[in-house]
Amino acid sequence: MGKSEYRNFLIESFLFGAKGLVFVYDVTQEESYNDIEVWESLAKSITGTVPILVIGNKSDALSSEIYDEEKVSFWCDERSYHYSIASARTGENVTSAMEELSQEILGDLLKDLDP
Repeated sequence: MGKSEYRNFLIESFLFGAKGLVFVYDVTQEESYNDIEVWESLAKSITGTVPILVIGNKSDALSSEIYDEEKVSFWCDERSYHYSIASARTGENVTSAMEELSQEILGDLLKDLDP
């Protein structure tokens, strides 16, 4: 098994059966945001339609932000993804963002159980 085959196998194994996805990007690194579309395509090919949360990390460093929040917000709205700006360092908005995604996943699971 070659390197790329092994990588794809690991990604598929990790994502198989996922009920929701979280994409985190660094608000101070534009290429970090650009990578989300690549991961989105790959992940959706494995998981199908599941709730997705996009988090712009490093809200504590917003003075050095280089991304366009309106662009990211619009991109997420077009796809019905949850979107939040958070800080892993300070914990700002991390819990609320994860709770929002968890509530949607739970709602989907309960719908599946309803006869």
